[in-house]
Amino acid sequence: MPAKIKSKDWKALQKNIRRMPRLVRDNQVQSLARKHAEGHKKTLVNGLRDGSLVKKQSELTRKIRQKTGRSGEALFGQRSMIRGLKVRKTARGYLHGPVGKHKSGMSQKKVWSIHELGARIKITPKMRLAFVRFLGALGLLDGDSRPKSRKRIIRIPARQPMKRALNEYLRSEARKQVDVETRKLVRSKIQRLK
Repeated sequence: MPAKIKSKDWKALQKNIRRMPRLVRDNQVQSLARKHAEGHKKTLVNGLRDGSLVKKQSELTRKIRQKTGRSGEALFGQRSMIRGLKVRKTARGYLHGPVGKHKSGMSQKKVWSIHELGARIKITPKMRLAFVRFLGALGLLDGDSRPKSRKRIIRIPARQPMKRALNEYLRSEARKQVDVETRKLVRSKIQRLK
């Protein structure tokens, strides 16, 4: 025998029943948003690790990476950058992005924005001297202890790893969707033939 429900409880129950489709839909959207945020992050991390998301580096950068044992990293401080990527819930759904400090002391957001958008750095004499000493310690100077270039500004190119990862992730999701649609179409054609 069903339990008796007080009139106030019944109205609350009716209200919850009316809200149920929206709650289910919102929950599905939230889980889908989280899945896509985590998928994009995974694509980004894998692309950074295998070097497929970053344009070629300059010859000097490659030599420095080989001498310092960091030839596998596509970007400076890449391990710290990867550790700083977090999927988090926001008011509009789920996002992934840089959080916290980079090993260089800068914020993760600033490091990622430099790699994503590029930057121009003004060279001071002190910076130039430190760089020459660094190259000399690695044995990369050609016998001359002075830098050959008199550049006053270093331009860091925009490498756009996040944008490339997003494009790659969206292409892979589109291929999956096309595969699903194709399978459905083939199944329906086979069913008609029988």
